[in-house]
Amino acid sequence: MALCSYLSRTRAMKFRWARRLLELPAVYKLQQQWVGSDRIRRVYVADHLRASPGDVVMDIGCGTAEILDHLPPVHYLGLDANPAYIEAASARFRARGSFRVLSVADMRLPEFAGKADLVIGIGILHHLDDREADTCCAVAMSLLKPRGRFVTVDGVFHPGQGVVRRVVLSVDRGRHVRTREAYLALVRPHFSTVRDRIYDDLTRLPSSFLVMECTK
Repeated sequence: MALCSYLSRTRAMKFRWARRLLELPAVYKLQQQWVGSDRIRRVYVADHLRASPGDVVMDIGCGTAEILDHLPPVHYLGLDANPAYIEAASARFRARGSFRVLSVADMRLPEFAGKADLVIGIGILHHLDDREADTCCAVAMSLLKPRGRFVTVDGVFHPGQGVVRRVVLSVDRGRHVRTREAYLALVRPHFSTVRDRIYDDLTRLPSSFLVMECTK
């Protein structure tokens, strides 16, 4: 028992260091490139986001805003709790959008209420517990125009998933990877229509992702 406890503590310490490293924009960007996240973004943008020029797009948990490499000219607002991510995003993309340091709990922006055509949620829900995720969905709902969409993508556990994919997801930096049913239970109280699709082949690293298109 003592050995198991020691190994558990050692593993937790390693994950904490990994999470801290990934909070650095340069390390985060290298990790995204190695995993092959650009393909996720391309599929997400082309098949699910479907942004049009001139759309008002708000990105919850925007990270370093790499999504802008795949979007047409839009009115973009990126929101993230990590000041280093926002600084890096602003330095690279200040001509294409605006950026704010805000936690999910502080993202209720009355000046933007009902103005967004699209709210982006790339890899945000699996970093939030159920209470925080409910707040995130409520924020997205409040920002959207009528018939606007909240489009998310997160790692997902699903039946028939291979052991390797399940192990990869179990050590994800996000501590709240869920099943498809659990994600749907989070968004359905807030949105009139939810369409979803699971992908198993979007990255070099074996994993599984759920995309949800949630319509106000």
